[in-house]
Amino acid sequence: MEFAEPQTALREATGRYEQNAPGNDDYSQATMFWRVIGKDGQDRMIETITMHMQTVLPPIRERAVAIFTKVDLKFVQRIAAVLNLPVLEPVA
Repeated sequence: MEFAEPQTALREATGRYEQNAPGNDDYSQATMFWRVIGKDGQDRMIETITMHMQTVLPPIRERAVAIFTKVDLKFVQRIAAVLNLPVLEPVA
């Protein structure tokens, strides 16, 4: 992959980082967090997410649930159940 150099001179240490390195994705940290917060934390997280998603347009809500499949199956199942949505295939 080619990168354009910044137009402004950088003054601190900089570098390029391998984007495909293990654990360098958008979901592994969310998965680890979900698994370590315990049942009470998980309950609060589900409550908070679903409370705010109630006001979201249905197509956006469905896409969010599809994205959540990349985090954890129980996580997405609980969210989908509260929102009365099916658990869809993960989005690319």
